[in-house]
Parts: sequence; C-alpha cells; structure tokens
Amino acid sequence: MKCEYCGTPLKTLDATCPNCGRLMNKEQLAIRKEMNGINNPYINHLNDLNKESLQYKLSKKEDNNKVKAAIFIIIILLVILLIALLKYLSS
Repeated sequence: MKCEYCGTPLKTLDATCPNCGRLMNKEQLAIRKEMNGINNPYINHLNDLNKESLQYKLSKKEDNNKVKAAIFIIIILLVILLIALLKYLSS
C-alpha cells in the first residue's frame, strides 16, 4: 500500500506516512481492517495514536484553562489596584 498523497510505500503498522506525515484516508483504513480483521496491528496502532492525540488535546485544554485563570486573576488585581489608586488621588 502506498500513501495517496506522496506515493511513499507504507508498512503494515504505519498509520501515518513516514514521508509526508499524513494519516491514511478512510478507504485505506477499510482495506487495512479487511486485511487482518479484529487483531489488526494497524488498527491497534491507530487507536494508540488517537488516544495519545486525545490526551494531548485534554492536556492542552487544561493548560489553556490555567492561562485563562491566571489572566483573570491579574485583571482583577489590576482593577483593585486602579480603584485604590483613584481613591488615594481623590483624597
């Protein structure tokens, strides 16, 4: 089987092209499923990649939430500081 994008030959466990890095398309995936059935090493490898990708997305989401919380706290502190400064200047 070859990569449909660049034509590089794909090994049995390749979920992505070693040359261009693209994932196989749905037709190639269906062919791989038929080749080995339930115990298909390609499908197991692809499932592992998907799990890693999901974990990566979740960790990125957690990081984004932490950054948003830090920005929110900084804004609150700046507002409090601005109010205190305005009260000091007005007296």
